[in-house]
Order: sequence, then structure tokens, then C-alpha cells
Amino acid sequence: MLSALGPRVKERWDALTDAKKKPYEKLAADDKVRLEKEREQLCTYGYFINADGVRSTELTRKLGKRERAAALEKAKLDREEQKKLDKQIDTDDENKAWAYYYNKCYNKEFKAAPGKSEAAKKKNADKLLQNNWLKMAIGTKKRYVNHAKKND
Repeated sequence: MLSALGPRVKERWDALTDAKKKPYEKLAADDKVRLEKEREQLCTYGYFINADGVRSTELTRKLGKRERAAALEKAKLDREEQKKLDKQIDTDDENKAWAYYYNKCYNKEFKAAPGKSEAAKKKNADKLLQNNWLKMAIGTKKRYVNHAKKND
């Protein structure tokens, strides 16, 4: 049934004038920009911020009772595992990883930071980087530890 729908949709699209196609083409272009932005954030931070300002890690779909119970149990196990992993990063290594992360991301965040003066932009970029580091998953931090060790 769906395969029969494709040719009809194409036929209707081809019948539209350029003026009527324009709003849809703009939506597609805007969506492409959004996708690239989210993809870059995902690669850099391990999550992205959607148009509503919500982190992708906080987005959830509605779960049934069994799924919710399983998710809660997994979250409990994840928290326990996270506590174990948190103890596994040496303080010196974490400091080096933070320095690596800061140096890698500072210029990009500085350019995007709100503020009119350089001091305000620097303060906002610093604050954002610190917040991102504190919220960062331990596994992601460990990647920065490994990068920092390689660059020593």
C-alpha cells in the first residue's frame, strides 16, 4: 500500500508551482541546518540541545508499565555503575582531560557565547564549558582523558 503512495505523492509534488514549493523547500533547508547543528553537538558533547532547549538525553517517549519498570531498574543499575566508574578516574588525569576539553572547545564556545564585551563572552563561554563538563557522562570524560594522555 505504501509503495503505491510514492508515485502519487511525486505526481502531486511535480504539479506544484515553484512558488507553492518554496515554503516546503525552506522547511527542508532549515531542517538540514538543524540536523547538522544537532549532529555537531552530539559528536562534541554526547548530546544535543533541541529547538525547545531540551537536552536529547532528557527526551523520553511514553513507556508502558513493563517498559517503565525495566527502565527504572536499568537506571538504578546505571547509577550504581556510574558511582563505581566515577572512582576510576584519577584526579590528575581528570584535570588534564578538563584542560584538553577546555582548549579544544573554548574558541567555538567563545564565538557563540552571548555578551557584547570580550570579558562577558569569556565568562559565558567558561561557564558553559564548566557546566558541560560537570554534566558529561564518565565514559565521555574518559575519552578526553585518553586524548589528553596521547597529547602529553
